Amino acid sequence: MMKKRTVRIISCVIAGILVVAMLVSMLASSLTFAAAAEDADSLRDKLSTLEDEKAAVKERIAELTREANDVQATRDALQSEIDLTKEEITTVEAYIDRLQEQIDVKTSELEVAEDALSEKEAQFAKSVRTTYELGDTSYLEVLLNSSSFSDMLTRIEMITDVMDYNKKVVAEYTAAKEDIEQKRDDLQNTQDSQKEYQKNLSYKVDELAASEAEQAALQESLEAIRAADMILLGPGSLYTSIIPNLLVDGIVKAIRESDALKVYVCNVMTQEGETEGYTVSDHIAAIFAHSAQGLFRLCLTNSSPIPKAVAARYAEEGAERIRCDKSACAALGVEVVERPVATVESGFVRHSSAALARELILLHAERSVRIAGARFRPREDAYQMEERK
Repeated sequence: MMKKRTVRIISCVIAGILVVAMLVSMLASSLTFAAAAEDADSLRDKLSTLEDEKAAVKERIAELTREANDVQATRDALQSEIDLTKEEITTVEAYIDRLQEQIDVKTSELEVAEDALSEKEAQFAKSVRTTYELGDTSYLEVLLNSSSFSDMLTRIEMITDVMDYNKKVVAEYTAAKEDIEQKRDDLQNTQDSQKEYQKNLSYKVDELAASEAEQAALQESLEAIRAADMILLGPGSLYTSIIPNLLVDGIVKAIRESDALKVYVCNVMTQEGETEGYTVSDHIAAIFAHSAQGLFRLCLTNSSPIPKAVAARYAEEGAERIRCDKSACAALGVEVVERPVATVESGFVRHSSAALARELILLHAERSVRIAGARFRPREDAYQMEERK
């Protein structure tokens, strides 16, 4: 009996050593995880702050666009947005790394927990097997077979130890299974979070590229406007070509500040689904409404006649020649200059690039180089409408 108790004590000591070793390993993992989690929380807070700051910058850019405010302020705001996006990318990358550290720690903890569960399963199986081998022998029989009172006390202690051990094995086995399920859920949640931030990172990289491209395009456009001797708006579709370009941050302000001659080249014909019934002044008013009043003071329109057959075909499609209402244009502060700049190509009315270029050169010379005014004075009969087959 003493030999069996000695074996049981040695077994308990060995089990205790194994438990302590496992606890030390789990403690080390927990400390690593705690550090990674704390770092990740800090990065997540920083990312939230950056997103708030960038939202404020975006609102500032929108405000500058609405007010056609200072161009330099708009450029500074765009640069701030780019800088914040870069910092966001760096922060997200660091956060993804911290999540990976958490995943590594949780994976290691899961492996340790699964090993511990295997050990608990073995202990549980051994307990079940021992109970089965005892067969119908009850604890009462064990006590009744005591040879003495001292032996009975020993047997009571042994039975208590066995019952406590069995309860402990069952409780530990159940807890180990629940712990593994929890660790698996935590691991899956962390992996899912990492995937979401990886998607977010991809979006921010694309956003950065778009912002940098926008800034480069803006810079190029602003430099071209500053260097221009003449700024032309049109020809082109009113709502799908001309106005969208004026909505780019800083463009309207740059045009207004330029000393260049500013001319709006009005279309020759109305467009179905876009400018039906529009006059020249309607076009000008629409541009001013989406940019700034008085953005330009000159409007070039076509004076060449439209062949009847061509006009009839356009009428079938709900389009017509744009009517020049000079008085309404003058009320908007715009002078209308009529020149023969249209041609017909394959049945479609177009601006003649050669005629338009010549008239614009003459107009620029007339308005900007006064000493050559007589020499460059345009003549109404200088160019004739051509119909090209």
